[in-house]
Amino acid sequence: MNVPSETRKTSSFQPPAHLQDRCWLIPVVAATVMFLVAIISSSKGYLYVLYMDHFVVDRETASWVDSTFLVSSSLVGFGQALIQTKVSVFWLTMLSVAMVCAGIVGGAFCPNMTCMSVAIGGVYGAGYGATLTSFGLYTLLYFDKYKATATGFKFTALSVAGLATPAFVPLLVNRYGLQGSLLLCGACVMQAVPLVMLIKHPRPFRFCCHPTDTAHDSSSTGQAKQLQPISSTETPKFQHMFQKPVSAARRLQPADCIVSILGKAPRNC
Repeated sequence: MNVPSETRKTSSFQPPAHLQDRCWLIPVVAATVMFLVAIISSSKGYLYVLYMDHFVVDRETASWVDSTFLVSSSLVGFGQALIQTKVSVFWLTMLSVAMVCAGIVGGAFCPNMTCMSVAIGGVYGAGYGATLTSFGLYTLLYFDKYKATATGFKFTALSVAGLATPAFVPLLVNRYGLQGSLLLCGACVMQAVPLVMLIKHPRPFRFCCHPTDTAHDSSSTGQAKQLQPISSTETPKFQHMFQKPVSAARRLQPADCIVSILGKAPRNC
């Protein structure tokens, strides 16, 4: 009696068979969200210098943010594995993005480097690693044949973020300062929340035509092959059976063949 219950629990996390390798909205959303999430992590070197200037600390103290970020983003997977058994992948991804937003916005109100290490290094780092892992779980669930291609979307976005955001963050810092730029970056990352909502119930993506059209064409082709004309030399006794209906059909008027939509017969019948 224990085996069916275990099978039911594991099968509840499996998507339907018709969604396999067809929900390409998932890697597109994953790439867009990871681009937004990586705004701060791609500018760690520039922020490292800003920490020393803003809080007037040495290099050793300013490096604690990056060290905490590396530890929290790498070890968050163990806690995520425990939550995964009780929470769906969608809510796990939403929680991860919320942690990223909370860490960046919290860093805008930090008065010292200790608080900054907890907000940016701890909370933001944990959310960054959890988001990366959550989209990996989404890819494993909905892709089998094109798993590598779907996974490459988010890493391509990380590469683009590494080239684009180092030029974007200094523009914000020069105008709004360190705390104002962190607050604006947190607002930008919040736009990832409605994007994640798009993949709560993913739908298959059709490239050209509906799959049933091909099946319908193949079935009609098979029926056409079966309905071959009968040769008159093989069955001459059935030839007179096909001549009368054809001549009778030619005498029918077009109005006699009209069928009403409501199921009523025409007036002239």
